[in-house]
Amino acid sequence: MDSLGDEDEGKMGKGFMLVDELEAVDIGDGDKPRPTYISAKLDPDYKKELITLLKAYKDCFAWEYYEMPSLDRKLVEHRVPIKYGYQPFKQASRKIKSDVMANVKAEITRLYEAKFIRQCRYAEWISSVVHV
Repeated sequence: MDSLGDEDEGKMGKGFMLVDELEAVDIGDGDKPRPTYISAKLDPDYKKELITLLKAYKDCFAWEYYEMPSLDRKLVEHRVPIKYGYQPFKQASRKIKSDVMANVKAEITRLYEAKFIRQCRYAEWISSVVHV
């Protein structure tokens, strides 16, 4: 049995829920924006200290894909185990709206050039791109 009360179940249950309203804070040094979000309900003195701390350690955050070259593939690579003798189900391709397609292509190009993704060897079994 969980020690959380019923009112906390929604917050800590199957999915996380946003509890506080967020405030956008730029911790960049002026040449490039580095947006991050903190609670809007923080005490003003604590908020100031937190922003100062985030700015002091902004180099610890990865802001672009190329800044993560040593990311362990075991953490980020998704593999689907398939039982011996079974074949994956081939999904029908999904259409992407033409006004969104340019953004999708730009993001895929950016990921590819940063060597964050690579071309798939088994393209006939790949699932469709889902724009979120």
